[in-house]
Amino acid sequence: MLSFTIDETFPLLGVSIFKSEIGEKYNCLIVAIERDNTLFVPDNSSTFELGDLIWITGEKSRIRQLMKDEQVIPQEEEFEQS
Repeated sequence: MLSFTIDETFPLLGVSIFKSEIGEKYNCLIVAIERDNTLFVPDNSSTFELGDLIWITGEKSRIRQLMKDEQVIPQEEEFEQS
């Protein structure tokens, strides 16, 4: 599992998880979002908001592709290189 923070350069800012198609495109699952110091399990209508901490799980190679495609920098200590 890895986490990353949504900033103003994230191309899916304001887009719902459903419309982002991250799950289908990268075979990943967004398991939690931390927003305003509150952790919650998102549903498909949840949107990516500025400052959100996103927790995602899936196959490492697919997550790496997501990071590259969406220009996301993971929290380094959580994403082991293999």
